[in-house]
Amino acid sequence: MRMRSMVTLDPDVEMSLRREARRRGKPLKYVLNEAIREGLGRSNQSGEALEPSSFDTGGPMMGLAGAASLASGLEDDEFVDRDRGQ
Repeated sequence: MRMRSMVTLDPDVEMSLRREARRRGKPLKYVLNEAIREGLGRSNQSGEALEPSSFDTGGPMMGLAGAASLASGLEDDEFVDRDRGQ
């Protein structure tokens, strides 16, 4: 059973699909269906929640005041570099 559906594609996606359809000599709807099948095949098909990897990185190496000062200094360096045209 086929379902007819309207899908709004981003311009870059449409161009890629049309290019691939021309390359393969296949209709656009065929290439679109294959791309969706391939994309869905890479997803977690078991239905189980994915558990991200994690590890202990230890305690902080500086306090929040030190981190804020470091961030401020880095921003200052970025502005100086930008003014110099680097």
